[in-house]
Amino acid sequence: MVGKLLDTQQPASKRKAVAGVLHANWLSNADLDTIVANGSNLIAGDYIKYRCTKYPEGYDQKRVDHAKSHKAKIPGLNVDIEVAYADIVVNHAAKFKELGFDVIDYNIENAFDGPNTVETAQSNLHKIRRASEAVHAQGLKFRLSPGRPNTNIFIRTGLLDDVAKLVDHYHIQTQTVQDVSNEEYAGFTEKVAKALRAANPNILITSQVAAAQGAQPGKTVQQTMRDVIYAAMTKPPPGNTDGVALWIKSGDVEEAKAFFTWFRQTFPGNNNIVSTPVPSPSPPPSSPPQRPRPPQEADCVYCGKPIRWQFHEEYNGWRSIDSDTGKEHKCDPLSSDMLITRDIGECENCGKLVRAIDGTEYDAYFYPINAAVHRCRPP
Repeated sequence: MVGKLLDTQQPASKRKAVAGVLHANWLSNADLDTIVANGSNLIAGDYIKYRCTKYPEGYDQKRVDHAKSHKAKIPGLNVDIEVAYADIVVNHAAKFKELGFDVIDYNIENAFDGPNTVETAQSNLHKIRRASEAVHAQGLKFRLSPGRPNTNIFIRTGLLDDVAKLVDHYHIQTQTVQDVSNEEYAGFTEKVAKALRAANPNILITSQVAAAQGAQPGKTVQQTMRDVIYAAMTKPPPGNTDGVALWIKSGDVEEAKAFFTWFRQTFPGNNNIVSTPVPSPSPPPSSPPQRPRPPQEADCVYCGKPIRWQFHEEYNGWRSIDSDTGKEHKCDPLSSDMLITRDIGECENCGKLVRAIDGTEYDAYFYPINAAVHRCRPP
């Protein structure tokens, strides 16, 4: 049975404001301390989520213990685990309770356990139900973090209300439109929140932003993230969200710290929202310059053939499409569709172009065609 987490009938000044902080193997414990300002950015009701998509593969107890050290200093802080497969949730729910986690987060996305088609929607619902039952049988809370396409499919198939009844906390991943406008972002969260609460009035609802996702025209990434979250959280009930989680890469630590500092100033407690958001300062010196959004139509820089750009949520980046065939345009020897993807960079060891995914580097020329892992460093 889903436990009561909040009262959505409360006015804005009394609603929740939950901060969710990511910890992962590509972030050091010192990075986590910086992000949360040694705990001053966290209060009771917030959570630190340790991401381990294929548990027990890659599980690092030292990182989990360090997250728990903040919980020891902040009564009411939750430490959660995120996995990406329903079978892992079902098979290890009891172990997760033994390890001391408060919430199990099931990240159902096309890249993992959740193909986002109309035909697979019922199968995904079955996976969510199995995971929910396993988690609640252990007396733990259950969070669902679907990719935006998965949420859209649940809406199209009329299954979102069934999903809502199974979860304590629904985390909306819609960071792929944060760089479009506040209206695009908060309009989507409002639509989803209303549908979720119609089926489960007690559900907790948060949404995601990411520094890597880019900025709206004329804004910094920091201002963009702040603006869309404020817009989403101050929607009239029942369309408001209750908080935020930030996707954090290794280069985003200072950006994340600045965001959560602002968040806790603007939303000083889990029952308070200030009427005017705290203004954003100038971006910190470490903020990387933002790559402009590519034009929808362009000529290939290698062959001159007309191509168009299309955003692919699965890859969190733009891909070049051949205007004649509708397929990816691949005449660039480094794969031109990869060059615009935001997580491309040079290997610090050999300088080769690589793409970092979940802490693992892949040769950009091959990924995602055959996912060749970049292995220039000694083991």
